[in-house]
Amino acid sequence: YDRAWGDPTYAKNPLGCGRVGEAMHNLEIAGDWVETRWSKALPAGFGPIPSAWAQRHKRMVKYNSRWVRDHWPWLPPDFDYRFFMAAPDDQWIDGYFQGNESIVLEQMHPEVPLYRTQLPNTRARCFVSQHIGEQSAGSQSEPQGQPVFREVPLNLDTVWIDMNQEKMVLIWRGLLPVSSLKMLDVEHVLSLLEPLDGPDLSIEHYQGLLAEQLAPAVESPPFDAAAVRAQIDAAIAQGAKERADFEKMMAEKLAQTEAFVAAKTEQAVAEAKAAGMDLNIPDMTTGYTSSATPEAAIVELKKELATLEAFTDFDVSREIETVKQALAGMEEAAALIAGLPAELKAREEAILSQIPPEFLKVRKLPPGIPIDLEAARAVGFAKFDLAGVDFSGLDLSGVDFQGATLAGANFVKAKLMRANFSGANLTGALLTDADLRAATLDNADLTAALVSGTLWAGASLSKAKFSGLLLSGADFSGVSGLWADFSKAVLTESSFVNASLERADFTGANVERADFSNAKLERADFGGAHAAGIVMRGALLTNLRAREKADFTGAVANGAMADDSAWGTSTLDDADFQQATLRRAQFSEASLRGIRLDRCNLAHAVFDDANIESGLLSNANLLRATFDRANLTNACLDGSNLFEAGLWEATFEGATHQGANIKRTRFDR
Repeated sequence: YDRAWGDPTYAKNPLGCGRVGEAMHNLEIAGDWVETRWSKALPAGFGPIPSAWAQRHKRMVKYNSRWVRDHWPWLPPDFDYRFFMAAPDDQWIDGYFQGNESIVLEQMHPEVPLYRTQLPNTRARCFVSQHIGEQSAGSQSEPQGQPVFREVPLNLDTVWIDMNQEKMVLIWRGLLPVSSLKMLDVEHVLSLLEPLDGPDLSIEHYQGLLAEQLAPAVESPPFDAAAVRAQIDAAIAQGAKERADFEKMMAEKLAQTEAFVAAKTEQAVAEAKAAGMDLNIPDMTTGYTSSATPEAAIVELKKELATLEAFTDFDVSREIETVKQALAGMEEAAALIAGLPAELKAREEAILSQIPPEFLKVRKLPPGIPIDLEAARAVGFAKFDLAGVDFSGLDLSGVDFQGATLAGANFVKAKLMRANFSGANLTGALLTDADLRAATLDNADLTAALVSGTLWAGASLSKAKFSGLLLSGADFSGVSGLWADFSKAVLTESSFVNASLERADFTGANVERADFSNAKLERADFGGAHAAGIVMRGALLTNLRAREKADFTGAVANGAMADDSAWGTSTLDDADFQQATLRRAQFSEASLRGIRLDRCNLAHAVFDDANIESGLLSNANLLRATFDRANLTNACLDGSNLFEAGLWEATFEGATHQGANIKRTRFDR
């Protein structure tokens, strides 16, 4: 509109030009020509008209004392609903769009002079599951009885074309009478798009679609990390026994072979001496256990025994084959001792095949192999497969485990300060009493890990997964954990003092009596959390989400900075928020009995339908706050600023507001 007719003083287009100065406008509406500088022509354009401009504002009515007395907060009976039509008047249509109209746009695209398109031949449908019955607009009790499933007719009333993006926005609207302001009678809403020329389906079809959407997801059975660990330990023990039995068998075989060869050698020497020969034969059994290769030992053996055939019935070829088999068996034994026997391997694979692949993979470093600590510190274990390996009690401070597979690994009482576990798989790992202070666990997965007594202070936990873990009394002070996942974890009496946990997930977690003093919890989610007695003194709670009937009974958050935080439907009975900043905070339908909000900044806060019985809000800034239908029985608002606050249908029995600023405050009529 800056190229259309107008100027800063022109109520129809304060952004325009042409009425003053030398710059002339470029756009006019055909037939509404500008002929003089005093023309009252409408501005030409395709964008929405602001509500304050004269051509829309004229459809407003005067909101006088009669309206306040008889109709507030509803629209007056003579209101012109065309006020809500933001498009310029010359772009209105009679009736509604069908959804398949052809559209031609001339000179509206830099490369396509004549642009042809069509609406997408689509219609929107909306269905509701609604309780039908008598219920007053002020009643917020849950409706009773079975809901009725029915359709809300929709009309396509708006088409918004963006030629820069070559996209269209289509808006369908419908009207549904409801029996309460919170629409508690509406249980479910189903909306969908379908072809305009599609078949007419029965209402039962759409009711079935809603039932499918509401059907609970089938969850996998809970993963028993302890049982899997026991299976793995049993397989390891069986493997050790089989290795010991195999080594014993090979030792016996070797002893038998050595005795047999020694006897034959003595016989050959005796016969040679009887024939007057001195063979000078060395101890030929040394070749079996020397560092020489088996092939070299066999060649040497052939040389030593070459002349014996002439003097004895000793079958050299047969005995050499026996030795070959013995040596081959020794090689096989050496290989098996370094790893696992094939049968044990198969048994272990059978166990592992029943474990989720993300939990445990085939080990590359078997348990029981000694760890070279110096090499570990120098080189690290980045991306190693170390599932099930025993690191208990070791000092692995600063070791690099980035991306390593450590499922089921044993770190009990290990020193892991400053170690790097970024992206590591620690599912089912044993971390009891481990020291992970200042360690890096960004993107690490600790699902089903055992973490009793683990130290976490100062660790980096961005996007780490602690979901469902037992972490009562844990020390997370000073940690940084952007997007960290503590959902459904047990964190009772744990410490997060001075922690940075922006966008962390505590949904469904038990954080009762946990200490988050001075923590940064911007945009963190405590939906459905059990947080009775939680401490958040001086914490940064901007945009914190604590809805879904979370329990913050007795919470202490005095001095907290919680602008735009949301506490709707939750319980904050006897909570202490003294001197906190809670601008635009949302407390709708929350239970706030006995809450302390004195000296708080609650400008524009929303307390609609909240129970604030016996609440203390003295000397609070409640500028433009709303308490519609709230229960303020015996509440204290003495000295508070209630300028332009709304208390429509609020319950005020026994409440006080001595010395409060109630200028332009909207009380119940």
